[in-house]
Amino acid sequence: MRVVLALLAVVLVVLPAASVQPLWPDLSTTPPSEGGGRLDAALLVGIEDYSYVADVPGAVANVDDWYAWLKYTRELPLGSVVVLRDLDATRQTILSEAAEAARRVGDGGTLWFVFVGHGAPSRDGRDGLLLGMDTQQTADSVYARGVSQTELLTSLEGGVQEQTLVVLDTCFSGRGFTGDALVSNLQPLVPRYEAPTSTGLILSAGQSNEFAGPLPGAARPAFSYLLLGALRGWGDLDSDGAVTADEAVRYARGALVELVRDRRQTPQLHGPEPSAVLSRGREQGPDLAAMVLGGASSGMAGGSAGGAVAIIDVVDLDIQARVAEAERLRRQREELERQEAELQRQEAALRREQQEERRRRLDAAETELRDAAESDWLALAPLMDGGGPEAQDVVQAYVHKYDTAGVTVEGETTRVEIVQVDEARRWLDRVADSVVPSAAGVGDSVTDRYGYSMVRLEPGEFWMGSPQGNEARAADENRHHVRLTQAFIIGQTEVTQELYEAVMGENPSRFNGERNPVEQVSWLDAVAMCNRLSENEDLQPAYQIFGDSVTWDRSASGYRLPTEAEWEYAARGDEEHVYSGSADIDHVGWYRSNSAGSTHEVGEKQANHYGLHDMTGNVWEWVWDRYGGYPSRTVTDPGGPDEGSGRVARGGSWNNVPRYARVATRDWYFSGYRHGRLGFRLARSIP
Repeated sequence: MRVVLALLAVVLVVLPAASVQPLWPDLSTTPPSEGGGRLDAALLVGIEDYSYVADVPGAVANVDDWYAWLKYTRELPLGSVVVLRDLDATRQTILSEAAEAARRVGDGGTLWFVFVGHGAPSRDGRDGLLLGMDTQQTADSVYARGVSQTELLTSLEGGVQEQTLVVLDTCFSGRGFTGDALVSNLQPLVPRYEAPTSTGLILSAGQSNEFAGPLPGAARPAFSYLLLGALRGWGDLDSDGAVTADEAVRYARGALVELVRDRRQTPQLHGPEPSAVLSRGREQGPDLAAMVLGGASSGMAGGSAGGAVAIIDVVDLDIQARVAEAERLRRQREELERQEAELQRQEAALRREQQEERRRRLDAAETELRDAAESDWLALAPLMDGGGPEAQDVVQAYVHKYDTAGVTVEGETTRVEIVQVDEARRWLDRVADSVVPSAAGVGDSVTDRYGYSMVRLEPGEFWMGSPQGNEARAADENRHHVRLTQAFIIGQTEVTQELYEAVMGENPSRFNGERNPVEQVSWLDAVAMCNRLSENEDLQPAYQIFGDSVTWDRSASGYRLPTEAEWEYAARGDEEHVYSGSADIDHVGWYRSNSAGSTHEVGEKQANHYGLHDMTGNVWEWVWDRYGGYPSRTVTDPGGPDEGSGRVARGGSWNNVPRYARVATRDWYFSGYRHGRLGFRLARSIP
């Protein structure tokens, strides 16, 4: 029997291919230089020896290997890399050195940040904390001495780098290197991995309910080791000579899936550019399949990376020790599963509690808002019974206040339907039906010396904008009541090329035709033509023009642009049509479907009730007003906002679809802008 056993031992030793266990490569020896780091900067933080909580074996060794790779392979310049080890790595130093790293990085370079150490959830459970070396075993200490991801990324974003790369070999569940809780009574984490810059990439060791454990068979933090290996070339999964961020994380994830048996650890990648190339390493990685076949898993007794090769002799195998180890691993796995289940239960309970509290607060806020709306409505009732413009002003204000009312709870706004708003709107519509503008008919026209016909419109009141529910309505068409107290005259047609050339001595138009509307005129061109025409007819010019600065003398008798309110008053023509003069756009306007891509002679289409042509389509018409939001209550003789960089144009053009040629449609352009869609119509004040 002794002979047989001896022979068996010899056979096993002679067959190394099945029994030699490949160990992890030593990363302190760096691959050949590949360059690319001339503009880069880096901050590396490795905390192995915590003062008060459990240690993280191998953290400093991993960070040192990263330092060597950045300096010798990527060739970061002298003074561009800072390493914080153990006692150096407090909250304050991490934040201050992060800001310094952002100042050191060059324009177009990459800013690297690597952290290997403990993590924990923030106090509100919505962020992750990187724990400084002096963190004590209390929740308050964790919150006070931890650096949140948000703080860190804010510090890093102050540079001119093209890309920010953040490697976090930690877990934010508050568990240590072996999976045990670091500190009791921490809030469960609802993670939010959100970089404040558009170029930031965050490569993290695992999901929120996992913990970042050791490398199988070695006393090294797994993720930062595997990620560095991936950048050396192990992670070139498509063999194209380049390692992307996505490839690096997928390599680390795959290695842990194949080799880890005592925990679940799934590395994550967050950021807008997962395909960003991080290195061009070509080093061959370890044979993971051989490790699996050789038993190199998280249950294997192993030394540090680069240790001696071990050969197992079956004759000397201690089965009882293996049983004890298996029992230990089973108990550890069950405890981790219990902790994970408890964490999930706490998270679910917290979410339910937060949802219930939010619902209670939301219900209370909605009740308070509805009570306020009811109280205001009761106060309105006597005023509405009396009617008149004063009542209209207040009812319109009520609609404006409560139409889109809502309540905000925990940063989320919920719309609240106020039933009285519909009743208020119906009351306003009934009042609107009784408001009839007073204006002259087509026969009351005036013709100037150039043959330009104009129509006199008398003072009146009307509803400007479009009602709620109109399917084509834009957000800037808020319906409001307008009073015009001064009569004015307005052109029956748009200013023609013939008229513009007679006054200004030039025709800038893209589409030639004496009776076609002039176009390719800016707002500044239009007011200049108004003044020139006024001078030619011995009228007082309406405008004082100093470069781009124009002021309007409302008492002047000269030609001018209509205000936006005057334009819409005239375009409506005492009718409730969608377009000026008809519900059928083809009757009254030139637009995309019937214009054949050009302007047309003025006056060819049907006029509206006031005898005005082409207020739908042909060309957009400049008006006096700067662009801005409409008021919410009755206004008298409005002239638009006092400030603003754009001027309003109305009516649509030959190139627009019907919705942009509605009477209520608004558009705006800068005052110096010219286009083949832009023209204007003259107006004058009547003393």
